[in-house]
Amino acid sequence: PELSNYDKQWALHNEGQKVGKSKEGKIDADINGTESWEYSKGDRKVVIGIIDTGVWYKHIDLKPNMWVNSLEIPGNDKDDDENGFVDDIHGINSAKKSGDPLDDNGHGTHCSGIMGGANGDGKGVYGINQKVSIIGCKFLNARGSGRMSDALVCMDYFATLKTREKDPVDVVAINNSWGGGRRSQAMYDAIKKLRDLGIIFVAAAGNEYGNNDRRPSYPASYKLDNVISVAATTNKDEKAYFSNYGLHSVHVGAPGMDIVSTFLDNKYKTFSGTSMASPYVTGLIGLLKANNPDLTWKQLKNLVISSGTPIEAMKGKTLSGRRIRAIDEKGIGAFSCYNQEVFSRILPIKDQVKIKEGESVKFEILHINCADAGTKPEVLADHDQNLDLQDPEHTGDYTGEWKAEKAGTYKFDFGDAGVVTVEVKEKKKEGDKDDDKDGDEKPPRWPFEA
Repeated sequence: PELSNYDKQWALHNEGQKVGKSKEGKIDADINGTESWEYSKGDRKVVIGIIDTGVWYKHIDLKPNMWVNSLEIPGNDKDDDENGFVDDIHGINSAKKSGDPLDDNGHGTHCSGIMGGANGDGKGVYGINQKVSIIGCKFLNARGSGRMSDALVCMDYFATLKTREKDPVDVVAINNSWGGGRRSQAMYDAIKKLRDLGIIFVAAAGNEYGNNDRRPSYPASYKLDNVISVAATTNKDEKAYFSNYGLHSVHVGAPGMDIVSTFLDNKYKTFSGTSMASPYVTGLIGLLKANNPDLTWKQLKNLVISSGTPIEAMKGKTLSGRRIRAIDEKGIGAFSCYNQEVFSRILPIKDQVKIKEGESVKFEILHINCADAGTKPEVLADHDQNLDLQDPEHTGDYTGEWKAEKAGTYKFDFGDAGVVTVEVKEKKKEGDKDDDKDGDEKPPRWPFEA
């Protein structure tokens, strides 16, 4: 018999059911979403955002969970809250400079259902949150393409909501299931601004089959500690064949293959992509915040990354080696996390680094235990030039910079986080040829894509 939409949601509860084009799944290769609802089904006081193709906010499964702007009077054609957008009741369309984020593509609506589908008539889908408030920001058009400048407007919109004087909106996290283009300082600064406001930036790792350590995929590859980069897993706990990965740059895996969710005109569709994996992470953050409002943004991020189920497909492919899990036994699961450590190197990405005298190397080690910071990493060196890693905010991100004072070969042993060898060459004398340029691949030019 044909499965109901809810029964097709293997990511919440996997009984081995066959969904879409996939084969039968692996029992319990899921996030234990239904089990987590015994602790919390969400709370509409928790606000999450989505930057995408918009949201079809009329959908029976999404309408109850759409954020409503308390400072706007619907339909009066006035900018009541004076933020530059008229009648932005549920969010904005930054491309058209309007207050209507209505989706005309379906991608953003699908992602929104993963985060917060309410299964309004019992025939639809549940998001990981049955109750939440979703703000839409549409910058991608009906074809799924858009401009970076319009994405930046979305980020500024969320920052403005969080900091407005009257009835500020406590945005917890923003989902970003899109990517493309080269590194942008303007986008880096915009994400950093969100970080300073305590907003987590969840980003899809990309669908180019590639290693983000070697060929960065933006915005997922920005080195900011409020970014969570997400790979996609299957109903057998394998890495989805298309999913990007990166031992030093992608944080965690989440279900992203054959995912059924909301679509335009009260319909439902099944899609695959890291686009689908990312909102599972964003949704889990919202669910955790509903259960414990006192958790900080950094604790929320740490919990999601460290508490997942270790799976072979993510080992060596992500910083955590895990697929997210809401609740479980033996200390695993975000609601039940106990003594779950992640000890991984973020920087430098390469095991072997070449620099010149007087230049520096940046080091960053992620050491977390459930929601909190792990102990200061010990660094063993075969020389007397020490590396002092510091974590002034006690978040688990230990950073340091080592300056090369003289030529030679220097090794830094981080234990489970690997050994970094730094080869320091003498400074080039005037007239010498520069024959030791770094051989890193430049990131390719990708269009924005949904």
